[in-house]
Amino acid sequence: MDSELKPLKKLAHGAAISFVFGMFAYGIVFISKLLAARYFGPSDYGLFILAETMLGIFGILVLVGIHHGPSRYIPIYEHRKEPDHLAGYLDLIFKIPVILSILASIIIFVIAPMLTSFFSFPEAFVEILRLIAIALPFYAINMVFSGIFFAKGKILQQNISRNFIEPLIFLLGVATIFLFNLHIYYLVLFFTLSMVFSFLYSTTVYKRKIRFPKSKVKSYLMSDWISFSWPLLLVGIFNHFMGWTDNLVIGKFLDPTNLGIYAIAYSLSRFLIFFFHIFRTIFMPIISERYAKGDSESISYLFKKSQNWMIGIVLPAALLLAVFGETILTLVYGNAYALGATSIQILIIGFLVIVSVGFCQSILQLHKKTKYIFKANFITAIINLGLNMMLIPLIGITGAAISTAFSLSLQNILFLRKARKLEKLKFDWKVNSKFLLSSIMSIVIIKVVYNVLQLNLYVKLGIVGMLFVGSYISFIFLLKTFDENDLKIMLAIEKRLGLNLSPIKKLIRF
Repeated sequence: MDSELKPLKKLAHGAAISFVFGMFAYGIVFISKLLAARYFGPSDYGLFILAETMLGIFGILVLVGIHHGPSRYIPIYEHRKEPDHLAGYLDLIFKIPVILSILASIIIFVIAPMLTSFFSFPEAFVEILRLIAIALPFYAINMVFSGIFFAKGKILQQNISRNFIEPLIFLLGVATIFLFNLHIYYLVLFFTLSMVFSFLYSTTVYKRKIRFPKSKVKSYLMSDWISFSWPLLLVGIFNHFMGWTDNLVIGKFLDPTNLGIYAIAYSLSRFLIFFFHIFRTIFMPIISERYAKGDSESISYLFKKSQNWMIGIVLPAALLLAVFGETILTLVYGNAYALGATSIQILIIGFLVIVSVGFCQSILQLHKKTKYIFKANFITAIINLGLNMMLIPLIGITGAAISTAFSLSLQNILFLRKARKLEKLKFDWKVNSKFLLSSIMSIVIIKVVYNVLQLNLYVKLGIVGMLFVGSYISFIFLLKTFDENDLKIMLAIEKRLGLNLSPIKKLIRF
């Protein structure tokens, strides 16, 4: 029994580390970009966003999906005691990204003036792109290191590199910019330096802590490695396609100011699926275990309950953001970003669909339906591109929001349609309607109070925020939204993942 539980405990430990560091990174990056967006304004911030987009595009291309391979091949070759295959594989996964990233960097360096002219951006964007060219090799090799660390069980080191050093250096860079009143160029410089420092740390860890079987012979199984990596390259491209196309098309047909405004609207809206990732970290190990045992009934039930809980947290936050989006944008980012309020209201729809559908993509992966995932990603990516090309020139960033919300909704509906054929997935409409009713009633209450109170804006928002949380919690318990089954799931989560959920259990019992 202990031997059966050991892998699960290891998984839970790794998930807990990733969760903590992931939350830290998300928070630090959010704060850093918030400060940068407010300091530089939408126009200069838009230049940074497009540069970041370029890094993402070229980064995926030069990696050619190879960074996903270590978790598959390294354990296999070590288990089979095939050091020659392992040596050849390690040689390849470093050489290919290094060569391709250096070539891509040279290309970016040369065509930077042409790209700047294509987007009709200020001349300063040339130097910004050239900094991104310098960052590219460090980014690519860091991703390879990350894959190796994961494969060798070095989850802590993997997270320190990507989720601690990178965001911390970037935050320190933003603070330095504030202190010395520096140009947007320096924001990209510190963004690049964050990857350099992460690379240096990863290199040190790799040399000191990673041990592989010795081999003087390097054996290359190219066809096998390419057949594994190539589809993942395509999946990676289409997974990021929507964010990329929004930014690229806005950059082409509008200007950096609109891009900066849209980027902030998108990041605020996307915050909603942060909770989705938290719940996936908690529930998917348990669902995976049930899948391994062939327990379809438990999978269906856990899906329903996890979907209830996600809706219960995300729905009120979404409505709050939709109603007070303009106020939040103005207060946090400044008046220049207020035009993003409509985009937020539209984007929320797409992200709510992701949350509502639940873990359908993960369930498809359990059933090895990766081809279907790719097809769904491909179809919705093409639709998103087409809609962006049509709508952005006509109605600006609102068109980008409509394109993305529609595409995300369609993508996840396709996932749901397929997943329901594989598992008996059901929704608890009764419980979800209680969450919706509680959210609406709470919004109505705070909207009235907000309009009546004649106080300092910050004080008023503080009062309204506390009132909203208090009224929402009161309504969901008055409507008896939770039951004893929710307690049982809490106990299962505590047992499997070692989490202390006592405060939440007390609330449910109450």
